[in-house]
Amino acid sequence: MDNHGFYRTVENLYNQHESPAPDQQGGDASVKQTKRLIEMIEGQSGFDWLDDGFVYYFPGPRKGCLSAWSLRAIADELDRRNKQHEDEIEEYFKEHLKGEEDERESRERFDD
Repeated sequence: MDNHGFYRTVENLYNQHESPAPDQQGGDASVKQTKRLIEMIEGQSGFDWLDDGFVYYFPGPRKGCLSAWSLRAIADELDRRNKQHEDEIEEYFKEHLKGEEDERESRERFDD
């Protein structure tokens, strides 16, 4: 817990260490970012075994644990919920890049 009584999150830890957060949906986190994330989780004792012999992720004290399957399901749900916004961003840049290409082609024709 921090001095205000709040549990620190992985995002808070990133901010403390001034490390960039892993890339958003649509890209892969770099090896360095992934390694740093795992180190921070291990430093918080975030991984541990249960009686079944498998390792789980514990997000915080008295908060239960999440299996690899659970974390993948959460990641898939985040991707689903963010898809519309991601599509809007893609469309925005397609439109703007097309406009820039048209403008460049027009200038090239004029210069010839």
